[in-house]
Amino acid sequence: MKLTKKIGAWVFEVKTIQARRVGLDGEFGDDFDSVAKIHQINLDAHVEGFLTTEDFTRCDYKAFQELCENMGLTLKFKRSRDIV
Repeated sequence: MKLTKKIGAWVFEVKTIQARRVGLDGEFGDDFDSVAKIHQINLDAHVEGFLTTEDFTRCDYKAFQELCENMGLTLKFKRSRDIV
């Protein structure tokens, strides 16, 4: 999916997504317990700056994966314990 939009003389390109975990009943603007930045590089989505006060679950991972699939991107997710 091409994440660009031309309006007048400007071309806007979506490169970063801010993600917040607000719970199943939560909405935008509610309190959250986790946050992550997703940067688009070509057709890859790199999850960076992930911070959480709770455990990161398989359900959480699937939410990131579904977002990327819907946007036509490949999820690239590395946790610090995978790097160290």
